[in-house]
Amino acid sequence: MKQKYQLDPLGVITLSLRQSIRRVVFLARLTIWRFFFSLPIITWPAAKAAFYQGIAEGLRDPFDQEVNLREAFIRGFFDHLVRSMVIALINGLILVVIILSIVFWTFQEQFVLNLLAGIALPFLIYWWMCQPFIYPLLIEHPEMPVVQFAREIIRLVARHLTFSFVTAFSLTWLFLLSLPLLGPLSLITIPFLALITTQALWVVMGKTIPDLVDPVKYADFLAEKKREVQDDPETSSADN
Repeated sequence: MKQKYQLDPLGVITLSLRQSIRRVVFLARLTIWRFFFSLPIITWPAAKAAFYQGIAEGLRDPFDQEVNLREAFIRGFFDHLVRSMVIALINGLILVVIILSIVFWTFQEQFVLNLLAGIALPFLIYWWMCQPFIYPLLIEHPEMPVVQFAREIIRLVARHLTFSFVTAFSLTWLFLLSLPLLGPLSLITIPFLALITTQALWVVMGKTIPDLVDPVKYADFLAEKKREVQDDPETSSADN
């Protein structure tokens, strides 16, 4: 049965482009924070996680009434400091193993052994399809153990193969096209890609995309959510 999404990948890209233009100052500040927190090199996964934390919280506050950019970024940086590094390390090691396997079997003298390189190719494609969802999913499930997180992202992509492939393909081309624009324009292109990946994840998870909701109704929803948190501080954030 064909799955129905509130947006297709092209719709996500179009919406993200409008958002990146409308909120360019907010997104540029977030990108600058990410750059400085990545300078120690080893902290780049945590800086990227904090960047996505700010993206998600900014999207859920389309009127810029509640989100505190600096507070959201710093909180995201320290909340995801260890897990983001572990996940980035595992993700990199998986890629290295797949590539080494392909190279090893490709350079064997016997043609039959060369064919074994093709076995690793689907794993490389699947790894590539998982990439857009890693950091947005990390933000959505901050307490999920790493092993469970890996299983969840594998299942997520498996359930939405076509959507995941089109999203990964689109992002790859957008990234390649944006390479000549690196420099000052990276303040726009980097958050633009992050907006796409975050909202693509929300689409496949069936979560609400605030910019698609009536502004008055969403404002009422935020007010009700704020009252619930004030009444019960221990209550975790409700799913949108």
